[in-house]
Amino acid sequence: SGTGTVSIDQNSDTGTVTLAALSATATETTSLTITADGSVTTDSIALAGTTTDGTLSITVDFDADGSAETLQVVDAITNVNDATLQGTGTDDTVDIDANITTTGGALTLTNAALIDVDAQLNAATNLNLTNATAVNLAETAGVTLTAGGSVDINTGIGATGIVLDG
Repeated sequence: SGTGTVSIDQNSDTGTVTLAALSATATETTSLTITADGSVTTDSIALAGTTTDGTLSITVDFDADGSAETLQVVDAITNVNDATLQGTGTDDTVDIDANITTTGGALTLTNAALIDVDAQLNAATNLNLTNATAVNLAETAGVTLTAGGSVDINTGIGATGIVLDG
């Protein structure tokens, strides 16, 4: 409990960070930062605070060594003020298989060869899917992109485009 940031730092390309369901319920704001040289897989994450929810930041391939790493969300991320989920370049994958909702700020998925979305993305302010070679929006019931501000889908780096599956 208390205001602060919990940091997880993984320093090996052969290792991965795998999180079980994680929740923070505090009277103060608690944020979570994960930096991994390898891949990251998350179960559910909720960073609920009494007045402001915590910030979530996850970066895979933090050492940017050219090895392809994956950030995979397999269960819902809720009660986060804002979230940034990212790789470090043109060889990583950001794979979203469960809903993500921010309560006060932006939701950003960025810096990857592929941003693959098979879920609902709900941002309190801006929703950004940027700096990816390709963005894939899967054809399944329930894939929606919702933002209180703007939605930016930009495949800036060596782009092959935006794919609507199906």
